[in-house]
Amino acid sequence: MNPLLNLFLIPIFLLASNHSSYIEKVLPSVVSLTIYTHNGYQSQESLGTGFVYNDQGIIVTNAHVVKSASNKIIATFSNNKNCFATLQGLDEETDIATLKLEPNCPAPKAKIGSDESLRIGDQVIAIGNPLGLSQTVTQGIVSSLHRDGIFPDKPSDFIQTDAAINPGNSGGPLINQKGEVIGINTAFITSNPEDHSPSNSGMGLAIPISTATPIIEQLIKNGSVTRGYVGLMVQELSHSLANYFDFPLDHGLLVTNVVPKSPAAQAGIKEGDIITQINQQKLLNITQFPLFVSSNPPGSEINLSLWRLGKTTKMVVTSAPEAEITDLIHQNSKSNANPFNGVTLSKVDARSHDNKPLKGLQVINIAPDCEAFIEGLVINDIITHINDSPINEFDQLSLFKDNSQQMHAKITINRQGQKRFLAIRLNHE
Repeated sequence: MNPLLNLFLIPIFLLASNHSSYIEKVLPSVVSLTIYTHNGYQSQESLGTGFVYNDQGIIVTNAHVVKSASNKIIATFSNNKNCFATLQGLDEETDIATLKLEPNCPAPKAKIGSDESLRIGDQVIAIGNPLGLSQTVTQGIVSSLHRDGIFPDKPSDFIQTDAAINPGNSGGPLINQKGEVIGINTAFITSNPEDHSPSNSGMGLAIPISTATPIIEQLIKNGSVTRGYVGLMVQELSHSLANYFDFPLDHGLLVTNVVPKSPAAQAGIKEGDIITQINQQKLLNITQFPLFVSSNPPGSEINLSLWRLGKTTKMVVTSAPEAEITDLIHQNSKSNANPFNGVTLSKVDARSHDNKPLKGLQVINIAPDCEAFIEGLVINDIITHINDSPINEFDQLSLFKDNSQQMHAKITINRQGQKRFLAIRLNHE
C-alpha cells in the first residue's frame, strides 16, 4: 500500500475509534420517550428523546414533547429497560421540560459540558429516537452559533448543526467530542412547513446547555420558572452606530432606555452605554441579553461589562420580579396625558455619546396598527419637541394636549443621535 495513503488512514481510524468510545459512555444516559395522551375519545402515543440529568433520576427533554402527556410516560434505556416517568416541570418559553423517573430505576447521568468554547466547524453528535428508531447516532458539525429569528414570537439563541435531526429526536442531547452534553436537540428547519411528514434538511437546531441549565435548575426546584428582569432596553449596534460612538469592538448592545428606579438604574447604567459582556459572555446578538437575564430567577446577580465614553467599566445588577419592573414602567408612563393613540412613553433623562444632556419622552411601546407607527414613529425614538416646543415632562405633554385644537402636530424626534420630523394625528379624547 502507498505509504502516503497510510498517513491518511491512521487518523481516520483513530477518529472513528474515539467516537465509539465516548458514544458508548453517553448512550446509557439517553432515553427514548413514549408519551401517551388522551383526547377524550381515544389514547394516542407520540415519541421523543431525553437524557438523565442528575443522580436523582431527573430527565431533561423538550416541553413540546411532553406538554400533552396525560399521566403516562415511558422511558426506554439503551439496554431496553422500560421505566415510568412523570412530568415534573415545564417551561414552554424555552421549550424545556423535566421528568422524574420512578424510584426503583437506577440510571447513569449524562456528563454536562459547556458550549462557551464551541466554534463553527466543531464536530458534534446528535443522539435520539428519530421516527421511532431508538438510540440513533448522527454526526455533523456546528454550522452556526447564536442562530435567532427562527420563531418570531419569542427570542432564540440556537446552535445550528447539520447532524441529522428528525421527528423523535426532540429533547435528545447534542454532544461534543468529549462525550459531554452541550445542547438539547429541539427542531429542524424544513423547506415546507406545511409538510405533514417533514424530514431533515441539514439544518438542525439545539438549545445551548448554558441557556438550558438555569431553566432546568428552576424546574427541578420549583416545577416552574420565575424570570428576573433588570429594567432596560437594548438594540443591536450597527457599523454606523459603532462609528458614531467611537466604539472599537465587534460585539455589544446599545442601551436605549433605562426604567427609573429599576435595578439597572440603581446600578448606574445609562442610556448610551454599550453592554459588551454578560457574566463574561460576549453579546453577539440582541436575543442573548433578554434570554440570559430572564433565565435566572429574581435576586440573581448579573455581571456586566460596559463601554462608556471611551472606557470599559464593570457593574453588577441584581434582577427583580417582572411585576416590580412593570409597576415602575407604569409609574413613569402616563397614558392619560398622551395625545398619540397606541404609543407608550417613558421619561428620558440621560446624556448622549458626547456627554450632552439628552431629554424628552421615549417610545417604549407602540401598536403596529396605530397612525404614529404608520407615519414612522418606532420604539426607542425620543420625542424632544412638539410644534417646536420642548417636551421633557409628562406635565408639558398633558398641557399641550389640553390646549391644542390641532388635528396634527409636528413632532421632532431623536433617533440614534439624528434629528427627524414627523406629522402625527393627535388624540383629543
